Amino acid sequence: MHSGLSLFLLASADGSTPCSCQGMAFLGFSASSLLFLAFVIWLAVKLLRKLRRKGKPGKRQRTDLDRWVDDMLAREVHKKLGKNGIDRDTVQRALEGTPEPEAVSAIEDAVKSIQMRYAKTPREEYEARLEVSFEDGTTATATRLLTAAQLPPEVWEELGRTGGSYVFRTVHFSWSEPERWS
Repeated sequence: MHSGLSLFLLASADGSTPCSCQGMAFLGFSASSLLFLAFVIWLAVKLLRKLRRKGKPGKRQRTDLDRWVDDMLAREVHKKLGKNGIDRDTVQRALEGTPEPEAVSAIEDAVKSIQMRYAKTPREEYEARLEVSFEDGTTATATRLLTAAQLPPEVWEELGRTGGSYVFRTVHFSWSEPERWS
């Protein structure tokens, strides 16, 4: 019994086919070639996906501090936008990562900047102070005491490395930056 490739080669060499299945040799060769080509393409796509996943940073786990920031931002932004018909739940969902286009537009139009200030306290605690500046010139602040374990690792490292008393971080909206803290 001959394989598809050998049948094709035999048929093309002397112009006659070794069996009564004329044309089947070429069809068999073509089907096996297509299967091989499909396998190679599947393998290439799989490898490219794996490489692409390696290159992207993983999604950062949301911490208790992230949830507190979202809650405080939702409260303060709702105070500004409540009269425009945007409820607090819509603002909260937008800040947590499921933004609605009209809420995003309203929030971005109202908020000028958001900054976190981390400060050492004399009792070996840390104060996280959220400062929201609005486009109309007003500001809102919220503070919270944290332990060293609750600090973001980058902030803890910078406080230890520099020996400073304060570290500032810009807070970005979830829809505008992959990482919440810059």
